[in-house]
Amino acid sequence: LVLSRPKINPNLWTINIENEGLDLKDAPEAQRKSLYELIIDIAKRNNIPLDRKHIIGHYEITTNRYYCPSSDHTLMDKIVENCK
Repeated sequence: LVLSRPKINPNLWTINIENEGLDLKDAPEAQRKSLYELIIDIAKRNNIPLDRKHIIGHYEITTNRYYCPSSDHTLMDKIVENCK
């Protein structure tokens, strides 16, 4: 992903969700279900499309967080799919 504002801290222009635990792939189903519901709600309230261009992992913003939200980088695709 290429950021549209590469010299500005993304925390200043993005909505961030922090998840409990070290790797989201190991999270309980209830936690993941709550995450999907939260993403859907935030997207609806802010008119954000539910797609991979708009829903991204922390690892896609910074290279020093390659494991965030998961070391399994296919997980972001699965999260977005579950939000549709």
